[in-house]
This record gives sequence, structure tokens and C-alpha cells, in this order.
Amino acid sequence: MSNTWNMIKKICVMVIIAGLCSQWSRAADKPSPREGKASVVEITRINPSKGDLAKIKQKRKGQAQIVNVGQAEQVHVVKLYLDMPRATGRAYVLYIGDQKIDEYGAFAEGIFFKAYERKDLDSWAGQPVRFAARNELIELGVSFPSKEELAAMPALDVTQLPELDQVLKKK
Repeated sequence: MSNTWNMIKKICVMVIIAGLCSQWSRAADKPSPREGKASVVEITRINPSKGDLAKIKQKRKGQAQIVNVGQAEQVHVVKLYLDMPRATGRAYVLYIGDQKIDEYGAFAEGIFFKAYERKDLDSWAGQPVRFAARNELIELGVSFPSKEELAAMPALDVTQLPELDQVLKKK
């Protein structure tokens, strides 16, 4: 009986230690800017896919027809060079300023999302990039490019816009 009791005590101690270690690792396991990058935020205009065009059409349905006339379809990929935590079971909600980004995906050096209108980029100008998880706000210390920086983005020839997969390739 004493061997069984000693075994139970050892298992309990190991469970407690494992629980404490997992709490410590979770505290340090948050999204953070990737080291060695000149800019954490990179914006590139891409050639819209059929899915992108359908999303743009859907978004514009609710807008006045006058606004839509002659308005070019622009899709920008916003890449954030971040170290994201490995599967922790936490859902990280991305915000630019106070605006929630509904969906984002991963690429080799961080995450990305698409902006379907230039006015979205302008509305995010200078706003902080942050995450929320379990009622905790995670400040990255990074801001979206300013209006001046956005205005300085090179204008690309629309016949030579890159595809999404080209933009997401590791440099």
C-alpha cells in the first residue's frame, strides 16, 4: 500500500509542476514582432482573384451606385511579420486600431490579410496593431503605416500585379 501511495504522490507532484510550467510558457507565448525585419507591416497590391472580385462585388452591393461607377477593383495584401505562438488553444483576434480584422491567414514569416478597398488602408493609417485573447489586449508596439507612408507606396502597373502566392513567398 505504501508503494501505491508514494506513486500517487509522485504523480500529483508531476501534474502540479507540469501545470505551473504550462502557465509560465503561456504567459510568454504571445504574438510578437519578428526580429530582423526593417518593417513589421508590408502592404502590396495584388491581382484580384475571382474570389476577391466576388467579395468586392458583395461589399459594394450596399453602397450607392454612383460610388461604384469607374471604381477600380483593388486588393492589397497586408503582411505582418510576427512570431505567432504555436497551437496554444487560444484564439487571437487581430485589431488595427479598434477595427477587428475578420479573417487572416498564415505565411512562413507571420500572418496576412487582404484589404479590398483603398479607403480601408487609409482608415487604419497610424493605428496600433494588436491582438485580443481571453479578455486580454496584447499590444505589439507596432503601428499601421501613416497616410504619408501609404501615399508613398509605389504605383504598380495593373497589367503586372503579382499574384497572392508570389507575395507570400519567403524572401
